[in-house]
This record gives sequence, structure tokens and C-alpha cells, in this order.
Amino acid sequence: LESTSDDPSVKQAIEETFILRKHFAAEAVAFASRRANAGQINLLRSLVHQQLDAIDDQMFFEGDLQFNEILVQSAHSLPIQLLYNSFERIIRAHASAGIALLENRSAVIANYQGLVSLIKNRDPELARAAVLGYSTQAEQKTIRGIILKDWYEQH
Repeated sequence: LESTSDDPSVKQAIEETFILRKHFAAEAVAFASRRANAGQINLLRSLVHQQLDAIDDQMFFEGDLQFNEILVQSAHSLPIQLLYNSFERIIRAHASAGIALLENRSAVIANYQGLVSLIKNRDPELARAAVLGYSTQAEQKTIRGIILKDWYEQH
């Protein structure tokens, strides 16, 4: 994305957008870990499996938007939904950049699985710390344990 412009103000805007997006995602996951119902968690899980079968980049991109939409709905928060609507419009307007961000599908799918595990765990503070990357070593160990336990329960 940085190569799209030599203008420092454009590069700064891009950097700030990604910072805000990360904090937005952390709050959406934290809210969802408090408020998501079992049906929404199961739907997120099924979307992870659907993404494994995505044939092309466009299909994977649309699946990513769908996963994020359900995650946002799971937060049951009007402000989160309104913010997401803005992010989605920006992403759809620059679909090629959005597709490029999803290039490493296995990492994206692992992130989905981790998010679902964190939401299912029902600890908003831990979920927020995990998404922001501000977790302590002890919290990181707990997060790994949650994700592994959830994975084993599913398989």
C-alpha cells in the first residue's frame, strides 16, 4: 500500500488507518467475547471452514468480509457496527489492496481460528490484549492454551 504514493501525507494516512483498524478489531473481539451467542460463534467457525475451500482470491476476499461482518454483529454494538461499515466501504473501494492483505491465507485462517477461540473463551481483556499484541508472556501462554484446547475440542 505504501508504494501507491510518494506523498508523505498519504503514507501517514495509510499508517493511521491501520492503527485504527487494529484497535477497532480489538474492541470488536472484546465486545464479541462478552456478547456473542452460541449461534454466532458456530457461524464464525463455519466461515473459517468455508475459507479453507475458497477457490480464488476474490472468493477469499468476500469470505473475509463476511467473517468480519459476523464478528462485528457478534459484538452487539451499534458504534462498532457503524465503524465497521466505514471500514468495509474503504476496503471494497480498494479491493485489490484488500486482496493483497489476505495473500498469506494460512496465516489469515489461523487468525480467524484464534479469534473464534478467544471469543468463545469469554475473557474480553485477554482477547483485547491478544489482538493488540500487548499480552504478557503469561497471557501469551494462556492464549496458546485456549487456542489449542479449542482446536482439540473441534477435532
